[in-house]
Amino acid sequence: MRVAPYDADAVVAATEDVDALFWVDPTTGSEDPLADYARATSSVVRAVTDNRIGRVVFQSSVGAEKRHGAGEIDGLAHTETAVDDTGVDVTHLRCGYFFTNLERQLDALRAGTLQVILPLDQPMAWVAPRDIAEVAATRLLSPAWSGRCVQAVHGPADLTWRQVADTLTAATGRQIGVEQIADDAMRTQLHQAGMTGGLAEAVLGMSTGLRENFVPEQRRTVRTTTPTTLAAWAYDHLRRRITGASSTRSGSSRSASRPVRAAHGRRAGRRRQAQAHRAGHRRRSLTIGKFRTNLADALNRATSAAEEGTVAAGAAAVDHGHGVVTAIRRIQAVVHPVVAVVEFDVAVGADDLCVRGGHGPAGRATALPPLHRRVLLTP
Repeated sequence: MRVAPYDADAVVAATEDVDALFWVDPTTGSEDPLADYARATSSVVRAVTDNRIGRVVFQSSVGAEKRHGAGEIDGLAHTETAVDDTGVDVTHLRCGYFFTNLERQLDALRAGTLQVILPLDQPMAWVAPRDIAEVAATRLLSPAWSGRCVQAVHGPADLTWRQVADTLTAATGRQIGVEQIADDAMRTQLHQAGMTGGLAEAVLGMSTGLRENFVPEQRRTVRTTTPTTLAAWAYDHLRRRITGASSTRSGSSRSASRPVRAAHGRRAGRRRQAQAHRAGHRRRSLTIGKFRTNLADALNRATSAAEEGTVAAGAAAVDHGHGVVTAIRRIQAVVHPVVAVVEFDVAVGADDLCVRGGHGPAGRATALPPLHRRVLLTP
């Protein structure tokens, strides 16, 4: 399915019969990015209103609470308020700075110096997009919320740029420093990279607008903290691209020459009991956690493929045991500026507890018809 997110009629048609919508405003390369955000916002508002979509999860950003004065983030703020005005149940995910933004600075990383316009000792939230997908999937599937909600997604820790440089040095084995440069110097770099004047100002505004006297509306809590660390992500995703080294973690594989001692006696007995226990329970029920993880994988995979300008398609069956059948039927990510659609069907046990988050008895016959859901993503 190919749908331009700025074509409201097409988005309305694509989201017909949709129960839950995950919306990500598309990136823009135009002279007036805020106008593009407004056009995309019109599409999602039309879709929600015309199709009476029950709930929306919107990927917003830390800083959207300012409403004005934060560059491109102002476009996300406009989407927040416009969706709020529809009266739909909505969760705004106010996310920190993406780890993946570092992938746009590979040349600087290889050269050993990052250049930024924020103070080097100013902390901010850093987050892995995969963790955002996990939170989004949880909110899409959970019936435990209604109305207007704001959920911050802050990653594991607030980091300064100095700490980021130290972390990248340790994770990649390449000495990486960081320096603060003037706004005009960064503006020149953005122009040299091909950005129009309006787009460059919008990009700069995301830093300059949050540089002084900004305090996020949502403070960091256990609820806003997600697990993936920058060090782990950089080792897995940046190290090879910067140094050409293998990303295999040392010690992760056992040497073929190392002798492996066989367990005996009680240890062997306990192992056999544990194996039998796992085999007996492996196919009992698919909990919300496992389904959420597979949906999050789909969201992350589709979004990543769209960002990379590739097309990805596939299907992932999750479980088929004891009255529980779930499957992601289709994952399709297409080239920007179109949308990616994830479709999945769910058939659950008699109490419908696997999708609704409970822990009902396993092994009951399926008594409910499949629940059909489609989730729309805009890259």
